[in-house]
Amino acid sequence: MGEAYSYLYSIPYVIYMLFLIGCFYFEKKRLAQGENAEDIRKVVLFSALVFIGLRGHVMTDYISYYPYFKEMPTFQNGKLTDFSRYGRIEFGFLYYTYFIKSIFRNYFIWVFINTLIDLFIINQIFKKYTSYYALAFIVFIGFQGLGLEINTYRNIKAIVLFMLSLQYIRKKKFVPYLLLNLLGFTFHASALIYIPMYFILNRKISKMMIWALFVISNCIFLLHIKLSSVIIPPLIDLTGMSVSISKIMTYLNTSSSYGISVGYVERILSFTLFTIFSDKMIEKTEMNRIFYNSYLLYFFFFFFFSDMSVFAERFSGLFVFSYWVLYPNVYKCINKVEIKKVFISYLLFLSLFKVITGNSVIFSKYDNLLFGIQSFEQRESVFNQYNKQIFNQ
Repeated sequence: MGEAYSYLYSIPYVIYMLFLIGCFYFEKKRLAQGENAEDIRKVVLFSALVFIGLRGHVMTDYISYYPYFKEMPTFQNGKLTDFSRYGRIEFGFLYYTYFIKSIFRNYFIWVFINTLIDLFIINQIFKKYTSYYALAFIVFIGFQGLGLEINTYRNIKAIVLFMLSLQYIRKKKFVPYLLLNLLGFTFHASALIYIPMYFILNRKISKMMIWALFVISNCIFLLHIKLSSVIIPPLIDLTGMSVSISKIMTYLNTSSSYGISVGYVERILSFTLFTIFSDKMIEKTEMNRIFYNSYLLYFFFFFFFSDMSVFAERFSGLFVFSYWVLYPNVYKCINKVEIKKVFISYLLFLSLFKVITGNSVIFSKYDNLLFGIQSFEQRESVFNQYNKQIFNQ
């Protein structure tokens, strides 16, 4: 069945990234000449819909969602009444799936519709708030967007609805903001943490406080100070994770922590870049303040919970979208040609590096409906063979 780890698994993802990089250079050239690049943006969006929306049983969450979809009743053959059989899956996602399956019985059509909805919202955000649309998609693919879209059918809905609601923070319209995030809550309970963000993300935070928190968070990270046992229990109910307090304490005693790595260096560099250019970005549009503050939450959540990787990833992941918007906007703010070249070389290399390292496991082996896919039973067999080897290291 192959090896558990191989860089060969990442080749389709690298090819797709190279295609996006080509689109970015065409878009950049068009914009530099004062021309419209809408056709290139349509190509990027269509390519994402094909690459992500027509995938086979890729990564791991299909193991749960394929049987979930197959067992879901329809209007024609039964009512959706026994919620207990679906565990802690939120009711909005249940009814959403129930409705789609009642029209389309095919699992892959459901997956395609999932992707279409998410990418439609992301498309609106990128067109409105980023300076380079193709570059935003490159960062999206490189910085967790691809993994969220393929592997978290519920959580990604809460995230994109939150992204859509951010405009109402700027417009000071709490009701539509609240309604969008309550809708997100019906897909994933973690969306509750977004509601108080209405009162936080539009605030101007002093650079002195930001850098002070930066130093404190690095001390916590580097000295492996355990704050999770104090912070996690009060927040656990807001995350939607089905974890009891006893299990939390088990996680605290057994979970791995992060150390100095490429990821650590990347976060430090990203924090520094975003903070240095934050004023310039905010001068262009006040919405950049909201995205910058979202990144601060991403950074501080990750570092404060760094002694327990599972929570560091879950909490910070709720705000990872800030990368997708801020990196293209930083690029726009750089005026010197030489620095601009160094910056874009770094960003493209980093995005490619993340794609390679993040998709070099057998679960990421890519296939597409256009070219033929492995059956659920074949992929499930691979999953059962390798999951302990990969996840229990």
